[in-house]
Amino acid sequence: MDAIARLLKPRSVAIIGASADATKTAGRPVAYLRKHGFSGDIYPVNPRAETIGGLPCYADIASLPATPDVGIVLLGAERAHLAVRDLAARGTAAAIVLASGYTETGEEGARRQQQLIEAAGGM
Repeated sequence: MDAIARLLKPRSVAIIGASADATKTAGRPVAYLRKHGFSGDIYPVNPRAETIGGLPCYADIASLPATPDVGIVLLGAERAHLAVRDLAARGTAAAIVLASGYTETGEEGARRQQQLIEAAGGM
């Protein structure tokens, strides 16, 4: 399966920075994937939770039982590139980063954006 197919029809999704609170941005992906009938594997990643939405939660990307097709990154711009780097190293096809604080904020944001691009590598 090529990268575009894995993005558009993933068999598995990791949610980095997932929250058990479905009213928060970080809690919505798990809730929405389940509500809308996603039949693949969902891997919430949060070192401070044991379960999220009834699913086992993983402390970090390295702990995932399999390589996800897609990673949804719900971390601040200062840490998002680290998650993208770890996803790329595992062979994840694509990452969706929900963060602000990149080029729109000036020089520091532009530096963060470049870090993110470099971290994605061959995604």
